[in-house]
Amino acid sequence: MQLAGLFVLASAALGAVAQYDDALYDDVQYYTENRPVATVYGGGKSQDIQDHRCHVLQSPVGGQVNSIEVRQPHYCQLFLDNNCNREWIAGTYFYQGSRRQPVHGKATQAHTIRCVPGRG
Repeated sequence: MQLAGLFVLASAALGAVAQYDDALYDDVQYYTENRPVATVYGGGKSQDIQDHRCHVLQSPVGGQVNSIEVRQPHYCQLFLDNNCNREWIAGTYFYQGSRRQPVHGKATQAHTIRCVPGRG
């Protein structure tokens, strides 16, 4: 009998924790902003970029980059390789009040980008 009571209490406790955890998870979707930190333009198309990870620029943007708009106080680096390796940095672009900036030189051939908070 005591074992059954203990089982009921344990089940109730687990249910409460699961419900609490689910409530926190549900709240996240309403308060997390998923706005792009930058938009890259090229080949007549554009691609939105999120921060902190290496993004492969999809065709036709990749390899034909003509401008970038850094939308938040971040800096973005364009890379010539497919893995955002530092030795392949082609250009660094900073937030300038959401103005679109032209891309020149070898950076126009970029295939990946990474954006991070700050001024570099």
